Amino acid sequence: MGKPGAFLTTDRQAHVLRPTDERTRDFDPLYREPGEDVRREQASRCMMCGVAFCQSGISFGRARTSGCPLH
Repeated sequence: MGKPGAFLTTDRQAHVLRPTDERTRDFDPLYREPGEDVRREQASRCMMCGVAFCQSGISFGRARTSGCPLH
């Protein structure tokens, strides 16, 4: 388990999309991988709750995307 209550104090941070002109020249991932410090901070938000759909990152209509911060 990460830091208890970290999901309340640490905001979810999405990955940064690479610029279009850069993406069209290769087959690399669309998003830039965050640094280790950001990954550790986001991983601390995990509560090991056991919810099966936690990792899906599904958007329910106009609502915020649900899911694990590590998806």
